[in-house]
Amino acid sequence: MHGPETILDALAKRRFSPLDLIDKDDALEKVLAITLAERIEPALAPHVAPLLEDFRGYSTAGQRAVVFGGGSGLSSVVGGANRAPSWADAPFDGLKCDFEELSVVVCTTDDGGSTGLILRELELIALGDLRNVCLSLVRPELLEARYGVRGDDARAAVAAIARIVNHRIDARRGRLAANRVVADPAPLLEQRLQQAMPARLLAYFRELGAYLESRQRLRVLLKPGQCLGNLYLLAAILRRQRGEGPPKERAVTEGIGAFANALGAPGDRIYPATTAPGQLRFLYGNGVAVRGQRKALVSRRGFAVERVVADYVRTPTVDPRLVRAIRSADLILFAPGSLYSSLMPVLQLPEIVDAIRANASAVKVLAANFWVQEGETDVTRRGARARFTVSDMLDAYDRNVPGGVRGIFGQVLAADMKQLPGHVLRNYALEGKLPIILDRDRVRAMGFQPVEAPVFSRRSLASDRVLRHDPERFARAIKTLLYMRRTLDPIADDGPKNGPVFPSRIEGERASPAACMRAFRDKIAGLDLRPARLAGPLEELLWRNRDVLPEHLDQFRGIRVVPVGRWKRSTEWDKVLGYFDPEDRYLKIHAQLLDGPVERLCEDILIGIGEALLGRYFLRKAIEPLELDGVVIGKVYSVRLRPVAERDAFLTDEQLRQYLELAKMVRSDADPDVYRMAVNGDAAFLGPGLQFGLLYAWYLDNAYGGLTDYEMSLVRWPARDLVPYQTDAMRERRRLIRFFREVVFRHADDSVETILADAATTEGAGDE
Repeated sequence: MHGPETILDALAKRRFSPLDLIDKDDALEKVLAITLAERIEPALAPHVAPLLEDFRGYSTAGQRAVVFGGGSGLSSVVGGANRAPSWADAPFDGLKCDFEELSVVVCTTDDGGSTGLILRELELIALGDLRNVCLSLVRPELLEARYGVRGDDARAAVAAIARIVNHRIDARRGRLAANRVVADPAPLLEQRLQQAMPARLLAYFRELGAYLESRQRLRVLLKPGQCLGNLYLLAAILRRQRGEGPPKERAVTEGIGAFANALGAPGDRIYPATTAPGQLRFLYGNGVAVRGQRKALVSRRGFAVERVVADYVRTPTVDPRLVRAIRSADLILFAPGSLYSSLMPVLQLPEIVDAIRANASAVKVLAANFWVQEGETDVTRRGARARFTVSDMLDAYDRNVPGGVRGIFGQVLAADMKQLPGHVLRNYALEGKLPIILDRDRVRAMGFQPVEAPVFSRRSLASDRVLRHDPERFARAIKTLLYMRRTLDPIADDGPKNGPVFPSRIEGERASPAACMRAFRDKIAGLDLRPARLAGPLEELLWRNRDVLPEHLDQFRGIRVVPVGRWKRSTEWDKVLGYFDPEDRYLKIHAQLLDGPVERLCEDILIGIGEALLGRYFLRKAIEPLELDGVVIGKVYSVRLRPVAERDAFLTDEQLRQYLELAKMVRSDADPDVYRMAVNGDAAFLGPGLQFGLLYAWYLDNAYGGLTDYEMSLVRWPARDLVPYQTDAMRERRRLIRFFREVVFRHADDSVETILADAATTEGAGDE
């Protein structure tokens, strides 16, 4: 072999280079266009034949690769999107075919879907993405060695395995049917797949099902929407646990390995990033800090994420075998996936990031996503009008990875969207999906090499009508980068970045979703709920909003439904159909909420819980006319505070007075327990109790607090764009947010205000 440099030099010395026929400015991208082409133009074919021959003779078999990620993007590139209907037609594609020594590192802080159902009950890491990787990494040689199947029989066996592992329990079939399918998944397969299913593997699934059925505490997991593969993986882990309590590190790693080996995947090459359970905490540009990966996806905050960090129940550790694999790798790849929830938590583990930096010889590649993701990359720090770009992604990593991203990756691989048919982009745009733009100049200026290539799957577009990464083309692109490693730009390393840190904290039970739910259920059991069926929506509401403190639920006795004819609350001041009644300390909700959308019911319950935190804070309220020269020009709203011992409030006396001032109530000089507010003319206004409830719901999830989002929208504007009156109002709202973050929800962190101040100087710069 002559090597790529010799061949390229010979071609480039010609007055007219055949490479000029390729519509790319960058030599590396020209090579990618050649190696990824489905067909070479006849005029170009003879000239690039030596390059293609040399590339095809280049082997990655002995090279070591480590891939990081989470979600469908990770499983897609290592072995294909196994949940796609067409995957079983070609299950042996992807990076697993090019790298015999392929180690896969999976993020473990997901909390949605089937994984969330498990995490409500057990203190454990997220299992869904691990299950996906186990399935996508199934290798034909391992299936043959374990079960003696090969060729078409192996593909049929994989189709049967995927059918079982990806099966979701159907709500319409009831709990008895769920128990049956867990105990014996064979009826899920039609006759052809039953014949293809390895008998030993089916027996293994039945053993795992029998284990689940034999444990009373695990039967609660057999719920609609639960994934059968997740349950089997859970059983594989718990079977290795010695004694009671949460699964220990060894049980987790051994269980994952055993489950993967049984499927025909290399169990010793699949690593959870850490076995310590935890959950994500997001800090947004408006100062709101909330927990939950799934919550970030469904809450439309309208602000860029400034920081994300995982809080763990114990100090997170990393498998020493993984650290050795990273340090000796020839390729370190960050798979496409959710920016803040698939890779960021992994890169905040010191052992992992230190090992990556210590490996100076590896090719290090970040694979960019196709599309903007709502809740994570739909808003940039550069302003509301700016589209999210690859450089925004790099900036986010730099802010969130301790020491910045220097030495973490050098090349950024993005999809060449220009090669997509126009109607595909149009159809996605109609669905509200926008591509992440590769802004080459800024990426280069940041010290990284942008690489654009057509790594999407035309097959999935045709068969499944979905745009996703093509595992074979993606693997070929990565192989090309390794083949061309001498032409890659060196990785910039300007040393560690000395910036503010949003630190990972060991929080014990508050970092455990299961512990949160145990505390919530204990509180719900002590509430007087009429009707009792309100317990279900209330539990779901609290699961989605784990920033609610269990102590918040001590502030009211229960919930009562008020029939339509008995609803006496005036709609003159508000139209909220739920409130806290300080006289009997119950939440009262309008009867029509029980028959309406559950989201409206949850919103009004949250508002009532918020109001309850003030307890019986006022002794009396009054509204009096405000006169000037005998003319009524407005009114004065006043409250007199109850003695501290009689308030039954969550807030201390000092905190209550701080809030009243933030709510624009003025303390009387003559009587310190009297607070007043002036209102112009006949204008409506919010009393401090309702305002507190609305802010409580808005802070937790503005999908619930839509009534308040308009009032709080002023904080989206940079101070330089506002007139002084608006600037003062914006600062008041930011102080309210800080009060709720630190006092009400106890997200006290000295670094937050520094982070937000830094964000304020950046926001809006470079608007497009």
